[in-house]
Amino acid sequence: MIDKNLKEKMDDVLSAKKHFEKLETNGGDARESLKDVLIRRFKWNKEILDKSKNPLVRLDIKGVPIIAPHPSIESAIVVAGKEDACNTEISIYDILVPGGAICFDSASMLNAGFKSFFSKGMRAMDVANWHNFIKEGLQSTQFTKAEGPVDFKDLFDKWWLIREVGNYQVQVENFQTGIIVNFPNLIVTEPEYLLIRYPSDTDKKSMGDYDKRNNISQHDLIDGMNNIFGGQYL
Repeated sequence: MIDKNLKEKMDDVLSAKKHFEKLETNGGDARESLKDVLIRRFKWNKEILDKSKNPLVRLDIKGVPIIAPHPSIESAIVVAGKEDACNTEISIYDILVPGGAICFDSASMLNAGFKSFFSKGMRAMDVANWHNFIKEGLQSTQFTKAEGPVDFKDLFDKWWLIREVGNYQVQVENFQTGIIVNFPNLIVTEPEYLLIRYPSDTDKKSMGDYDKRNNISQHDLIDGMNNIFGGQYL
């Protein structure tokens, strides 16, 4: 028989995987844009963010990466109220949380690039530049159940489970496509088109179970198969 401890780990990983697969298709309503998060959760001034035709945020490294207002609106955010001033440097780890998910809104396609420049101004160029950060992820794409190139547009309008977050990149996974991608943390610099789903307690527990895959080595799997099939996998 397969080792009981190994079987329990594998069962936990599989159960967690099924949980997140279900959220990809049925959990899309529990979401908001990062812009909305900045307004609701961190008390940034809605009127200023809505009116701004400049970039809204910047990403700085101060020991850990932080999201802060873009210099063009920073003074306006800070003077708008004491609450705003207290929340103008936000750790990336309070935005991108393992067990949660992100989604790139394809509406940004209509508001980016030279064609939109005359109607959107510099914001169109900002969004186009943000697309380049998403394209960087294509260079790190891993396939868990498929092969072949991934088109840039295929990265949009999909929920990506946040697996790991570091100072410079976030690793995400989409189970429907079987794709794992490392995106630069600079994807947070266009908050209107980055959709966020924060993890529930159940999501956090499932993430802990899903992380058990890191403790299952290939050697453990082979040993388990050998126990079942009498050593033919040696």
